[in-house]
Amino acid sequence: MAVLLWLAIPLVAFVIGIVWAYLISRPPRPAAMLESMESFTKFRQAFERPAKVRRRRWARLVKRRARKSTSGR
Repeated sequence: MAVLLWLAIPLVAFVIGIVWAYLISRPPRPAAMLESMESFTKFRQAFERPAKVRRRRWARLVKRRARKSTSGR
């Protein structure tokens, strides 16, 4: 009887793994219409706003070094 128990443990684990893989691989539910429309509106508004221009410190350092190398010669 103990042998059957030891053989049943991997079989049960295998079945649980198959069920888990099936549940994970299902396609997601379609989004509700209102949620979908809100997310699309936010997406469009993001493109309508002007982009923030950031000057990075390293870009300024590169420009300074370029000026120093050309002015030193």
